[in-house]
Amino acid sequence: MNILIPTLIAATTPSRVTQMTSYYSLTMNLIAAIGTAIILPLATIWGWTTAMQLLGLPAGFALLASVFYRHALPTQSRVTPTTNVHWKLDRSTTLLALFMGCQSLIFYTLITWLPTIYQAFGASAAEAGTLLSVFQLVGIPAALVLTYRWHFQRLLPLILLGYLVGLTCLLWRGWGHWLSAIILGLTCSLVFTLALNLIATSSRRVTVVAQRSAIAQSCGYLLAAVGPLLLGQLNHIFASWQPGLLLIGGLMILTVSIGYALVTTTHQQ
Repeated sequence: MNILIPTLIAATTPSRVTQMTSYYSLTMNLIAAIGTAIILPLATIWGWTTAMQLLGLPAGFALLASVFYRHALPTQSRVTPTTNVHWKLDRSTTLLALFMGCQSLIFYTLITWLPTIYQAFGASAAEAGTLLSVFQLVGIPAALVLTYRWHFQRLLPLILLGYLVGLTCLLWRGWGHWLSAIILGLTCSLVFTLALNLIATSSRRVTVVAQRSAIAQSCGYLLAAVGPLLLGQLNHIFASWQPGLLLIGGLMILTVSIGYALVTTTHQQ
């Protein structure tokens, strides 16, 4: 769905791409948080099999809504399939894939290991679980930032600051842990929303947006899959989280640098 949504937004609401993409990111974060909150009570009542099946209901509702919405669209707003697509790995597509991959790698690595890292730096198991919930929930309002017509390039220093401050606070027990969960949650949500917006606004041609979305997100999530495994191996080798966190910090700087190059390339085109 993440691959399709930027294309659908660009095709159906070309004058409100940034706003609609931000709303999509907000909705996704909200529903994910609700799912995380209700899965354990549902599993306790009906068992894990039934609970997981119930979580499939929203997908069915979304499918029905998309069918009705498709028939309600004006003919000129519908995306027309084409059979002569020429896939092109140009500079913009490459940068989009790298930006999507780096930010996804950071997010999935953090969400996998944050509870364990918090415990290693003095938090209890219960507190670590609460901190992870905070990390997920605070990202919900961050998705709305781009609806206020922020220039993409002006957001990048804010993202870098949030990344590095949040990572540094991670090392401090107590309030430092809470600050890190809040700041990193906000920053990761903001950079994900920015990535989707950069894909949706990368071209005025819907077919090009579709191609770039497919390549960028497919390659990006493949790259992101390496993160949790790599951080776990580094901790195993060095018996410490510091080397892995230093690597994450370097990736944060690299992500923002790629973002600058991507925004510059998009403006030139």
